[in-house]
Amino acid sequence: MPDPNTQPTAFKVLIADDHTLIVASVKELVSKCYNSAEIRTAQDGITAIALASEFKPDLFILDLGLPRASGIEILGEVRRWSKDTRVLVLTGLTSAAMLQSALDAGAHGISLKTSPLDTLVDGIGAVLKGENWIGADAAQILEAGESQGQLTSREAQILNMIAQGMTNAEIGKRLGISPKTVDNHRTRLMGKLGVNSRAQLLAVALKTGLLGLHLQL
Repeated sequence: MPDPNTQPTAFKVLIADDHTLIVASVKELVSKCYNSAEIRTAQDGITAIALASEFKPDLFILDLGLPRASGIEILGEVRRWSKDTRVLVLTGLTSAAMLQSALDAGAHGISLKTSPLDTLVDGIGAVLKGENWIGADAAQILEAGESQGQLTSREAQILNMIAQGMTNAEIGKRLGISPKTVDNHRTRLMGKLGVNSRAQLLAVALKTGLLGLHLQL
């Protein structure tokens, strides 16, 4: 646990998560570690962006899967309106592509919700020291994902076309490739995002802000 004598005097923390129990647990943990902290909470992306802009927290603990705005969108807005805020992503999502997208969007740290609380404490301390930090479980996912690779520009194109309701044949005609090739790309997309159906694919892409990323139609 951090030394109370080294804590900042006006320490501000924003916790954004749509699960009440997670918010309560993280708030209690932060209060124990940093007894001088002023803590605010948000349960949707729009509120999180507004609070980050107004409150300008020292630490922002962010869930990627918030309603009303994706984690990637929120990270972009935080970088725009509160550049000194350090962001620690706390997520239950376990896709390497999602985690990498969060890092690319400006997250300073990542911890999984399934990790022990001690891990989150370590992450908070490291991120506040100015370090870039990734929990062991998240690091394993990212390392495993490197062998598969992140989304290519073509995969991002196809993901966005799927979101528009286009069939394999329609996508193939637009891109000048066969429907079978489109299906192969779709299969790889599902593997990278850890889903088993088109509905899950779109739900994950919407939640994490992958739609529109690297789009080159």
